[in-house]
Amino acid sequence: MSRWVVFEPPSAAGDDAGLARATVPADGERTAFLRDGWTTWAFLFPYLWPFRFGLWLTGVLAVVAAVAIAILARQPGFELAASGLSILLGILMALEGPGRRAVRRRRRGWREAAVIEARSRAEAESIYFGRHAKAAQGPASAHARPTPPYVTPALWLAPWIAAQAPEGA
Repeated sequence: MSRWVVFEPPSAAGDDAGLARATVPADGERTAFLRDGWTTWAFLFPYLWPFRFGLWLTGVLAVVAAVAIAILARQPGFELAASGLSILLGILMALEGPGRRAVRRRRRGWREAAVIEARSRAEAESIYFGRHAKAAQGPASAHARPTPPYVTPALWLAPWIAAQAPEGA
């Protein structure tokens, strides 16, 4: 399962609209879902991947690091070290690249609305928008909430819990 960070766009009307959006997403089509985890394309192309997502400073630093690694690789005896550094740069970009994308959104005023564990983006979207649909229906009264059924544990597993069982269970 992957962890998905949900970002909602900045509000045009100020903080009051942002508070209203906390219960119901106003613009679900602009809501961004970013998977926080290993990115294979960033590992394979650490010099190009940041430019794909508009991470210009990160991309320039990756290119400068690549040039430095290439210069190091030309020095006798440093070929293996340069290969290792190139792989480490790919690993760093693959692990930290999604985090850089999240930082970019936060700087632009996007609000981090939720963090969801899901197998795919579609599942993350259904979980997120399903929660907001339930919140839009309004809170249920305390008496209308169904209580979960009490499950009697096996006596040999937890006899002290069975002693605390409610009457009629």
